[in-house]
Amino acid sequence: MSRAPAKQGSPGGSQALKWLTPGLRVKRWMVLFAVCTLAGALGFLHFMWTGPLRPLAHRWIDWIGHALRPEFLPVWWLGLLMFLVALAGALYAITQLNRAILRGVGAAEGNTVDLMYSRHTLARGARIVAVGEAPGFLIC
Repeated sequence: MSRAPAKQGSPGGSQALKWLTPGLRVKRWMVLFAVCTLAGALGFLHFMWTGPLRPLAHRWIDWIGHALRPEFLPVWWLGLLMFLVALAGALYAITQLNRAILRGVGAAEGNTVDLMYSRHTLARGARIVAVGEAPGFLIC
Protein backbone atom coordinates (compact mmCIF):
# COMPACT_ATOMS: atom_id res chain seq x y z
CA MET A 1 0.00 0.00 0.00
CA SER A 2 1.41 3.43 -0.89
CA ARG A 3 1.73 6.25 1.57
CA ALA A 4 0.88 9.88 1.02
CA PRO A 5 3.96 12.06 0.48
CA ALA A 6 5.19 13.91 3.56
CA LYS A 7 4.63 17.65 3.70
CA GLN A 8 7.63 19.93 3.48
CA GLY A 9 8.37 22.69 5.93
CA SER A 10 8.53 22.96 9.65
CA PRO A 11 7.61 19.87 11.63
CA GLY A 12 4.13 20.07 13.08
CA GLY A 13 3.46 23.57 11.72
CA SER A 14 0.39 24.38 9.68
CA GLN A 15 0.53 26.57 6.59
CA ALA A 16 -1.20 29.48 8.35
CA LEU A 17 1.12 29.39 11.37
CA LYS A 18 4.22 29.37 9.16
CA TRP A 19 3.37 32.91 8.12
CA LEU A 20 3.93 33.92 11.77
CA THR A 21 7.49 32.54 11.87
CA PRO A 22 9.90 35.17 13.25
CA GLY A 23 12.10 36.74 10.59
CA LEU A 24 9.83 36.27 7.54
CA ARG A 25 8.92 39.98 7.68
CA VAL A 26 5.25 39.29 7.16
CA LYS A 27 3.74 39.95 10.58
CA ARG A 28 4.59 43.66 10.50
CA TRP A 29 2.54 44.11 7.33
CA MET A 30 -0.37 42.12 8.78
CA VAL A 31 -0.36 44.32 11.88
CA LEU A 32 -0.03 47.50 9.80
CA PHE A 33 -2.97 46.40 7.65
CA ALA A 34 -5.13 45.70 10.72
CA VAL A 35 -4.22 49.01 12.39
CA CYS A 36 -4.85 51.00 9.22
CA THR A 37 -8.18 49.26 8.61
CA LEU A 38 -9.30 50.07 12.14
CA ALA A 39 -8.02 53.65 11.88
CA GLY A 40 -9.81 54.06 8.55
CA ALA A 41 -13.08 52.77 10.00
CA LEU A 42 -12.77 55.09 13.02
CA GLY A 43 -11.82 58.02 10.79
CA PHE A 44 -14.83 57.39 8.57
CA LEU A 45 -17.07 57.17 11.65
CA HIS A 46 -15.64 60.41 13.02
CA PHE A 47 -16.11 62.15 9.68
CA MET A 48 -19.69 60.93 9.37
CA TRP A 49 -20.54 61.92 12.92
CA THR A 50 -18.86 65.35 13.07
CA GLY A 51 -18.61 66.41 9.42
CA PRO A 52 -21.04 67.82 6.89
CA LEU A 53 -22.72 64.43 6.42
CA ARG A 54 -24.02 64.22 9.99
CA PRO A 55 -27.68 64.56 8.94
CA LEU A 56 -27.18 61.64 6.55
CA ALA A 57 -25.65 59.58 9.35
CA HIS A 58 -28.61 60.38 11.60
CA ARG A 59 -31.08 59.39 8.89
CA TRP A 60 -29.17 56.12 8.29
CA ILE A 61 -29.15 55.24 12.00
CA ASP A 62 -32.85 56.13 12.38
CA TRP A 63 -33.77 54.07 9.31
CA ILE A 64 -31.79 51.08 10.60
CA GLY A 65 -33.37 51.51 14.03
CA HIS A 66 -36.87 51.33 12.55
CA ALA A 67 -36.01 48.45 10.19
CA LEU A 68 -34.37 46.26 12.84
CA ARG A 69 -36.83 46.81 15.64
CA PRO A 70 -34.45 47.59 18.51
CA GLU A 71 -36.49 45.57 20.98
CA PHE A 72 -35.22 42.41 19.25
CA LEU A 73 -31.74 43.41 18.14
CA PRO A 74 -29.78 46.50 19.29
CA VAL A 75 -28.81 48.91 16.51
CA TRP A 76 -25.11 48.71 17.41
CA TRP A 77 -25.10 45.02 16.34
CA LEU A 78 -25.52 46.14 12.74
CA GLY A 79 -22.46 48.39 13.04
CA LEU A 80 -20.45 45.51 14.46
CA LEU A 81 -21.70 43.17 11.74
CA MET A 82 -20.86 45.69 9.01
CA PHE A 83 -17.38 46.16 10.46
CA LEU A 84 -16.74 42.40 10.58
CA VAL A 85 -18.03 41.88 7.03
CA ALA A 86 -15.87 44.75 5.78
CA LEU A 87 -12.81 43.37 7.57
CA ALA A 88 -13.42 39.87 6.18
CA GLY A 89 -13.86 41.35 2.69
CA ALA A 90 -10.63 43.35 3.00
CA LEU A 91 -8.68 40.28 4.15
CA TYR A 92 -10.13 38.22 1.31
CA ALA A 93 -9.24 40.94 -1.19
CA ILE A 94 -5.66 41.15 0.10
CA THR A 95 -5.34 37.35 -0.07
CA GLN A 96 -6.60 37.24 -3.65
CA LEU A 97 -4.36 40.16 -4.61
CA ASN A 98 -1.32 38.36 -3.20
CA ARG A 99 -2.25 35.16 -5.05
CA ALA A 100 -2.64 37.06 -8.31
CA ILE A 101 0.75 38.74 -7.86
CA LEU A 102 2.44 35.45 -6.94
CA ARG A 103 0.93 33.74 -9.98
CA GLY A 104 2.14 36.65 -12.11
CA VAL A 105 5.75 36.19 -10.98
CA GLY A 106 5.61 32.42 -11.33
CA ALA A 107 5.42 31.29 -7.70
CA ALA A 108 3.07 28.40 -6.95
CA GLU A 109 0.32 29.18 -4.46
CA GLY A 110 0.84 26.19 -2.19
CA ASN A 111 4.56 26.39 -1.61
CA THR A 112 5.18 30.13 -1.19
CA VAL A 113 5.33 30.02 2.60
CA ASP A 114 7.46 26.84 2.43
CA LEU A 115 9.89 28.65 0.12
CA MET A 116 10.09 31.68 2.42
CA TYR A 117 10.45 29.46 5.49
CA SER A 118 13.29 27.41 3.98
CA ARG A 119 15.11 30.56 2.79
CA HIS A 120 14.80 32.03 6.27
CA THR A 121 16.04 28.82 7.90
CA LEU A 122 18.96 28.52 5.48
CA ALA A 123 19.89 32.18 5.99
CA ARG A 124 20.48 31.52 9.69
CA GLY A 125 23.27 29.09 8.84
CA ALA A 126 24.12 25.59 9.91
CA ARG A 127 23.28 24.36 13.38
CA ILE A 128 26.42 23.00 14.97
CA VAL A 129 26.36 21.12 18.22
CA ALA A 130 29.54 20.40 20.17
CA VAL A 131 29.51 17.25 22.30
CA GLY A 132 32.38 16.23 24.51
CA GLU A 133 34.07 16.58 27.85
CA ALA A 134 37.79 16.68 28.04
CA PRO A 135 40.41 17.98 25.63
CA GLY A 136 38.57 17.02 22.43
CA PHE A 137 35.15 17.80 21.04
CA LEU A 138 33.09 15.73 18.69
CA ILE A 139 31.25 17.99 16.27
CA CYS A 140 27.95 16.63 14.96
